[in-house]
Amino acid sequence: MTSRIGTAHTPTRFHAAIIAATILILAAGCGGTKTEVGDGAPAQVSGENGVAGASDNVKTYFEAEVSSDLDKAKEALAVSEPGSIAAAYAQRNVAVAQAGVSAGETWEDDSVKFSKDKVVICDPAGSTNEDVDPCVEYTEIKTDGTGKLQSFLIDGQDIAGRISIGSEPIVKDDVSVQPDFAYRSVQNGDLIIGVTVTNNRTDDVTPWLNLASYVGPDGRQRDLTSAFGPSSDLAPGATATYIMDFGQVDIGGTVRLEINHDSDTTEFEIPT
Repeated sequence: MTSRIGTAHTPTRFHAAIIAATILILAAGCGGTKTEVGDGAPAQVSGENGVAGASDNVKTYFEAEVSSDLDKAKEALAVSEPGSIAAAYAQRNVAVAQAGVSAGETWEDDSVKFSKDKVVICDPAGSTNEDVDPCVEYTEIKTDGTGKLQSFLIDGQDIAGRISIGSEPIVKDDVSVQPDFAYRSVQNGDLIIGVTVTNNRTDDVTPWLNLASYVGPDGRQRDLTSAFGPSSDLAPGATATYIMDFGQVDIGGTVRLEINHDSDTTEFEIPT
């Protein structure tokens, strides 16, 4: 899935300047719901005719995985075992698609190819980083007894130790922050975190993403690298999803995010 990430700008507020990036997201951490490695049977990726012979659920999952359309992205959840790594990884894509809706942005879907024992997803535009392969391989795809996806390897790596999904929402001053996911990217090692903010106040609020920071499990603080979300203030009663990239840092820390409103600024500490 290729998404668009906005770069943090002025110290007073966030503006989403959209740039191309590949996010393969979900991370393990102390604040989210842990997932278990699937121990089911290997899935049939494809037969002799490639995609035509693939398991219907495998096709549905990975075709949804490359989509920026929110409804399409949700189809991967329907064919994933609840609580599994596959479900967590699908939830990551749903959150990114939701951030696209919030920002009014779409992007070209990645290509997906099914071969006998793997699925390969590639960014059609290639990679802007010569050290990052624009293609990702999914292997050892496992399903439960009903055929729903449980787990897989990404570029040969088990992502069980890199995945968590959100905990309960954090509510302060009539603003709710829902941790959606965190993911330590297999491709580039970046820690990507998604949150959904709901404004239950009677005045506008502004998430100051450019001032967001991350305190890692080692106690060291890192500034935001880039972010993606709507550039406008969040109106009363409105909800929006935001994606934050903190670069190559360890998972298991805490995001510090300030949200401004008429009367004051409220700081949220969001565990990953």
